[in-house]
Amino acid sequence: MNLTNRLVLPAAVLTLLLAFLLPPDAEARTKPIQNVVNAPIPAGLDMKAIGDAIIDGCSTRNWQANLVEAGHMQCTLYIRDHMAKVDIRYDTEKFSITYADSDNLKYDAEKNKIHRNYNSWVQNLRGDINNELLKASR
Repeated sequence: MNLTNRLVLPAAVLTLLLAFLLPPDAEARTKPIQNVVNAPIPAGLDMKAIGDAIIDGCSTRNWQANLVEAGHMQCTLYIRDHMAKVDIRYDTEKFSITYADSDNLKYDAEKNKIHRNYNSWVQNLRGDINNELLKASR
């Protein structure tokens, strides 16, 4: 095996390894948006108690909650240079969390995709709200 062959083989192996280890583009870092739709609310809570539980759940992970109108809050999360904003609509039986706006999260309206971390943030928010609703129902 001559010197050229000895150098080409390791270079080819390295190229293949990098192709599998590195995401090919920003598309690999985006996922379809997963909204929370009609999550149940424990029975016996009035609108004020539900609104308070949502605010408390938002504050657990630094989401800023703003009441838009009865049964509708808009909550915003700032992480480094990223911003995610969601609408939370609720009544005495259910709540939903839906995408509203974002900055620096690779949002693609046409494909309904966003940075892969967004869905985790929303699922964490859902869990935190559920925890606060359960506390309020006791």
